[in-house]
Amino acid sequence: MSTSIIYDQGSSKDMIPFVGLFADKEEVRKKLLEICELDSALDTTAKIPAVNNPTFVFISGNSRFEDSKYLKKFYNDLLELIKDQWVKADQNLILVVILEYFNSGSGKTIGDLFTELNNFFGNRFHIVWLADDENYVGAGEDYKEILEKESFLIEEVIIKPKKK
Repeated sequence: MSTSIIYDQGSSKDMIPFVGLFADKEEVRKKLLEICELDSALDTTAKIPAVNNPTFVFISGNSRFEDSKYLKKFYNDLLELIKDQWVKADQNLILVVILEYFNSGSGKTIGDLFTELNNFFGNRFHIVWLADDENYVGAGEDYKEILEKESFLIEEVIIKPKKK
């Protein structure tokens, strides 16, 4: 079972992140192999928390919304999908985030998303934050500190160069 959402704000596709729903760690590994160098993908997959009855939500790419209205709608819609449809009451949510770029508005809204998910799911919410840049590693550390979340894995990865 894998699902992805497409959101059209009338802008370039590289401005909004890919969001996917995956049933198991193997599907996450395959997606990571599309984005990351082999060793990074395999190392990271091995470190994803082993929890009972997981649902994986994967966010990757860029989050460069030019209009805050679309930014808030995108992440609010995602929050509602996760809470109301994608993750059942007895499931653990593992949110895998590997954003190559996000602007300051997205950064704040992503933090709000994490807070809402943490408040809703509590100890059933786990984050895997992947970054290939020390600034984004630092952003992950900031989110972890704000949430005071132990189940917040931060890994440095090597993202494959874009094919031209």
